Amino acid sequence: MITLFRHWLKPPVFDGDPQKTFRASLLNIMLIAALSLTILVTVGNLFDKQTPIQNFFIDFLFLVTILFFRHTVFKGRIKLVSNGLLITTFILITISLANEGSISSPTASSFMFIMIASGILFDAKGVVLFTLGSSLAVGLVALAQNAGMLSPHKDAASLIQWFVLTVMFGVAGWMVLITQHAIQKALLQTAVENEERKRGEAALRAALSEKEIILNDLQTYQVELEWQNSELSRVQAELELSRDRYLDLYDLAPVGYCILGQNGLILDTNLTAATLLGNVRSNLLDKPFSLFCAEQYQDVFYLSHRKLIASRAQQTCELQMLKQDGTAFWVALEAIFIPGENNVSLTRVVMSDISDRKQAEADLKASEERFRLMFENHQAVMMLVEPITGQILDANVSAAEFYGYPRPTLLSKTIFEINTLPIDQIKFEMSRAEQGKTKFFVFPHRLASGDVRLVEVHSSPLNIREKRVLFSIVHDITERKRLEEQLQLKATTDELTGIYNRHHFMESATQELNRALRHNHPLTVAMIDLDHFKQINDRYGHVAGDQALIVFSQIIQKEIRNIDVFARYGGDEFVLLFPETNAEQARDVIERVRLALTAQPIELVGKMLSLTLSSGIASLTYENETLDALLSHADQVLYRAKEAGRNRVEIAS
Repeated sequence: MITLFRHWLKPPVFDGDPQKTFRASLLNIMLIAALSLTILVTVGNLFDKQTPIQNFFIDFLFLVTILFFRHTVFKGRIKLVSNGLLITTFILITISLANEGSISSPTASSFMFIMIASGILFDAKGVVLFTLGSSLAVGLVALAQNAGMLSPHKDAASLIQWFVLTVMFGVAGWMVLITQHAIQKALLQTAVENEERKRGEAALRAALSEKEIILNDLQTYQVELEWQNSELSRVQAELELSRDRYLDLYDLAPVGYCILGQNGLILDTNLTAATLLGNVRSNLLDKPFSLFCAEQYQDVFYLSHRKLIASRAQQTCELQMLKQDGTAFWVALEAIFIPGENNVSLTRVVMSDISDRKQAEADLKASEERFRLMFENHQAVMMLVEPITGQILDANVSAAEFYGYPRPTLLSKTIFEINTLPIDQIKFEMSRAEQGKTKFFVFPHRLASGDVRLVEVHSSPLNIREKRVLFSIVHDITERKRLEEQLQLKATTDELTGIYNRHHFMESATQELNRALRHNHPLTVAMIDLDHFKQINDRYGHVAGDQALIVFSQIIQKEIRNIDVFARYGGDEFVLLFPETNAEQARDVIERVRLALTAQPIELVGKMLSLTLSSGIASLTYENETLDALLSHADQVLYRAKEAGRNRVEIAS
């Protein structure tokens, strides 16, 4: 806190302008004194209960004015603050003089203080102006008092006082000017003496003997020379280290390097090149590079070397070279022109062993050839399809024969023209095949004849010559599907009536029962029996009995919904499952069937017979939550209907 207060009290400093700094320091002292006085007056007024409220307002106005002047001083506006401060002080003293009605010692001292400050701040101009102003103020007060304009005072101002004070102000201002000029002269003399001292010191330094200067320069040169020798040694060591590293990198590089003369002789080689050729470096030097090329590839090297010399552009080629033991291996050569001295050009050859790559390419080519032979000669239908556009890129002979198109015509089509599914669905399935998510599909394909065949497609992604394709094998499963459907039909339907058999009913009824229990929905089962069916068989034969069962089944199918499950349970006994149906609703349906059967006599072996039925109905309850229990309950109700006289429908109570 004390440090901050001291920093706040410090006057501003203006570098290069000592006169301005001096005036700013004086103003800073005056403003701090005025601020302190104003704070003391304000504190005294606080303890005086009779102090009018306007006095506090005036004190606050003085504080703001003083702080504003001090802030302006630190901004460098010295002249503005000097004028403002002196004018404000002059006005305040003049007002005090007028109120008091006399010129007391404090008033005269105040005028003298401002006179001194004016002289310091504004030189002769300030002294003259303030002398005239002070004289005028005192004279006006004296005239006003003599004229009775001011209240009488025992020490009333007189013209003699005005004259004495005016002379005193002038003398004081003259003394301030003399003192200030003396100070400025002393400062100027001090500056001149400092300059003379500096020149003397410079002359003294220049007076050093030439021998001492030369000795000093020699010592400096010696130090620099020693430093240069040290740097030279360091650089030489780094160069040696760099050279050793380069040689290591050159020899141990993963590729072989050879430097050839203009005549193709090997001038230099690294260890890798000698290792590739199965030889030592000394046996390679001054030998023609072509000597180590396989005979059938020597012309390739000669042509590449001549192009390099003629065009000076980098040349690349691939050829076989021979090891010392005669083993051939593949290399990729990069030949680079190196300008030499005296118009002698050199060639740098970079050798990379590509035997593994060449072997892989040969294996791939053989594999592609085998695939091509298998693809074209296989009995299965095979195609290569572009996975995005669906374009048929290739197809074997079997594919052309199966679809009925000449092979060129088939290759001009897309898979969208053959597959009868919507294009969006085909694209979706092809994308799944390309991603390997699905490999097996069943599609309907249209042949050239217009027939649609159901085909089984095994499709897998392949990369052929850096191109992504789908390799598809197609099998015609139309006949197989037809046989499967026939078998499925036989497995689920009654051969005589064409309705569901008992096995399929049990599967479907179990699913419906579970759904009804899960959602708490109604479910009803009706057991139905043809009355006196055994007598029809005994009297008219089994053919008539079969005909009666067929007609009975047809009548019931006309009265039931698609969601109802109707099946032959065994012999002349049928079962009907009603989902989402209660017992009363089921009875209405069976009753309609009973009436329709009674009202529609059928012709059996040349005779018209009327058939009747008996039925027992049971609904799903908490007591029969299994299918067997539900069927057993309905069967019991059926026997009750028969005992009651047949040709009737009974509901479980």
